[in-house]
Amino acid sequence: MRETGRRGMRSTVLRALRPLDAFAIENLLDRGTPDVCYADGLLELKVVPERPARGGPVRVPKFYREQRAVILRRSRVTRNVRVLLLLEEDWILLPGGWAAENLGFVREGELWEHAEQGSRG
Repeated sequence: MRETGRRGMRSTVLRALRPLDAFAIENLLDRGTPDVCYADGLLELKVVPERPARGGPVRVPKFYREQRAVILRRSRVTRNVRVLLLLEEDWILLPGGWAAENLGFVREGELWEHAEQGSRG
């Protein structure tokens, strides 16, 4: 299924996690709040519409300092914080702490090396 942006991704994730009592979190006052809460933890959603030219680092639009700080802080307490990246049509689930420190600065191969799960479109 081809997704169109973050809203489409969020809808798909919420449907898939419905058995785990998932819901979207909308917090206009705190940019650090993750996108989805579910029975097993928190999930930050990121969309990268196209791969970088010439194999450069996978840049992630709008991955704010506040988001990274919350994910990193929570990851020190629990392993149940993750970042789900939609890279073109590929879904990559990353450990939150690793993603907070590295996502946006590494090449695609390193993303796949650290992925908890991945699915190529």
